[in-house]
Amino acid sequence: MAFHTAVLFLLLFTGILLRSPESTWIHLIADKTPQATRTRRLFFIVILAPLLIGFVAVKSTDAGWFEPDFRAAFFSVMLMAIGGGAVLANARAQEMSEARLRQTIAELETVSADRATLLREVYHRVKNNLQQIDALLWTEARKHRGSPAVQISFEAMSGRIQAVGLVHRLLLQRANLSNIHLGEFLMDLSANINEANGLSSRSISLTMTAADEEITLSTATTIGLLINEIVTNSIRHAFPRATGGNIAVTYGPGSGDSLHRVLVVKDDGAGFDLAGESDRRRRGTGTFLIRSLVGQLGAEITMESHHGTTVTIRIPQSVLKEMR
Repeated sequence: MAFHTAVLFLLLFTGILLRSPESTWIHLIADKTPQATRTRRLFFIVILAPLLIGFVAVKSTDAGWFEPDFRAAFFSVMLMAIGGGAVLANARAQEMSEARLRQTIAELETVSADRATLLREVYHRVKNNLQQIDALLWTEARKHRGSPAVQISFEAMSGRIQAVGLVHRLLLQRANLSNIHLGEFLMDLSANINEANGLSSRSISLTMTAADEEITLSTATTIGLLINEIVTNSIRHAFPRATGGNIAVTYGPGSGDSLHRVLVVKDDGAGFDLAGESDRRRRGTGTFLIRSLVGQLGAEITMESHHGTTVTIRIPQSVLKEMR
């Protein structure tokens, strides 16, 4: 009866372990990792060796080779030797594993430092190249001072180039070369747009606010170009005369919607008739670029014209994560 009870308890214990092996020590034996392989070897040595030694000691005593007291002492010493050997073997293996881990970490840190240096150099060169392109554009624009339409086109292209260059300049100032702080980015972008369009002299106020979060290079570039294009359109069409006005840009979570980020550009200018919008404006480079950038973000854009113009862009969070 006692033997049956022991077997049942053993089966019950084994069943409990196997029911959720990932949360018990059974995974230390069953896994295919180097640690599990080492554990299996030591486990069987620690279990089988005492049984073998005990069996030899008992048979030796029965044969008259050992005295009972000597057998107990011999068995105790052998158990301590096996246990100590297992501890030392495990410690040695752990030490070697930690040494390999430290070496791997050191190599990864070296690779990461080299990558950061190369990225910083690339961003620096891109920024310089964009500045040179912008300077070339302004040089070319001076040749067409008598053509306002051409001047406007050059100014628009310059603004787009500066928006992309701003992203790389901000990345160069950060230890993390993958993300930039959105609030800082919008503040600098606002200053660039203000200076490029002379908003202070035209009594036009431009404010930008954003949620306290970081965005990647690709996301920042797309959002920067999008804001630059929409705000530039507002400056050009909402305030055709120097009467002053306000443009507000906000970016953050949607109201009661955790699945989207919402970009809103609102002005209190002249507004426009959506139904009667001209073909020229619909086919303009700015409108085409806005639609292309919205498509890159997988976003939805809506426009309202009531006491000014409001452009709302809803960007899925899932798309922003994929762009990382």
